[in-house]
Amino acid sequence: MAFPVCDWLTFSFGFKALHWNRLVLAGDQIDRAIDITQIPNFPVPAGTVATGLNRPTVFFNQTDLWLRATNVGVELKWSASGRRPRSGAAPRQTRLASATMSSPLHLL
Repeated sequence: MAFPVCDWLTFSFGFKALHWNRLVLAGDQIDRAIDITQIPNFPVPAGTVATGLNRPTVFFNQTDLWLRATNVGVELKWSASGRRPRSGAAPRQTRLASATMSSPLHLL
C-alpha cells in the first residue's frame, strides 16, 4: 500500500504470507536407524540377531510451512530542472530517490 503525503513524498508498506501444507522436507525423511544385518559384505559381530525390519526406510513425513515478509518504502520526487513548470504545462517530475527496506522471509 502506498500513501502519498504530498506531491513529492510517498510512504509505502506491504506484507506477504505463504502457507504450504503437506510439504515433504528432505531432512525429515532420513532414517538414522540401520539394521546392520541387511548390509551386504558387512562384518556382523557374532551373536547379532536380525531385527526383521527393513531399515533404513523412507518415512514420507509431511509438515506445514508458513513464510512471511514485510517491506517499508519511501519515495522522494522533485522537478528535473529545479524550477516550477509554466502554468498549464504538465509538471516534469522524476524520481530522485526511492528506498525500500524488506525483511527476509521468516519461517513460522
